[in-house]
Amino acid sequence: MHREGLRLVIERLFGYERAALIGLPVERLVPVEARQQHVQKRERYERVGRTRSMSDLDTLAPVRQNGELVPVEISLSPVDTSIGKLTIAIVRDVTRRRALEADLRHASTHDGLTGLFNRTHLESVRSSLEASGQMVGVVLMDIDGLKAVNDTYGHEAGDQLIKRVAVVLRAMSAPEDVPTRLGGDEFALLVPGTDEAGLAAKVELLGDELARHNELHRGRPLSFSLGAALTEQRGGIALAMRVADRRMYEDKRQRRRARGEPDGSVPPPSATPR
Repeated sequence: MHREGLRLVIERLFGYERAALIGLPVERLVPVEARQQHVQKRERYERVGRTRSMSDLDTLAPVRQNGELVPVEISLSPVDTSIGKLTIAIVRDVTRRRALEADLRHASTHDGLTGLFNRTHLESVRSSLEASGQMVGVVLMDIDGLKAVNDTYGHEAGDQLIKRVAVVLRAMSAPEDVPTRLGGDEFALLVPGTDEAGLAAKVELLGDELARHNELHRGRPLSFSLGAALTEQRGGIALAMRVADRRMYEDKRQRRRARGEPDGSVPPPSATPR
């Protein structure tokens, strides 16, 4: 780096003192694993010597003196000076923009209330899982009595029940599972790469985790109706979700009968993604 090209903002951006930056090979600011490639790109640029705007370059992540990476965009312009040809580099810190983009990506695939995946993400995962050809277990859940809680205690109390379902799902889900809030009081869990025994074990684990959760929350107990199904070769996940949906509402009817309530023989609209 040439002394005439240094500015205080560069010192703050990379964490070096001005004296340390002067004469420092630019590759010192490049992550070790990318340095060789950067040398080749720099040498190619020096041969061509044309201006490259930020839109022409990939976003880079130089290394600060303390080892942290900082995402930046850089535009390069060659200039002829009395001491020879130099390159003017305009460096823009895009840390905040990248964080905002990450937040937007997260919001597009996650439910705002629970932090679980949302229906949009489930649809995209569903497509990739079906393309992979592996067996997938589907578990659908519907919170028992959410409407009554909302009507009696208010929607804040209902929201707490919804969040508690998310706690249970996160606690028992494996890294490859897809715990999802479909909307309202409906939830789904996709279990990739399983079989009948594995799906049965997953449902049992869900029940065990629910029991543990209620032991810790001695107030209003959490319960939900559920149905489970495994993908078949022809039907895929969509069919499995319809089967699980029917089983879930049969479970709900049985629970209502056990409580002496009307069994609701006409089920609500299917939870199957559209």
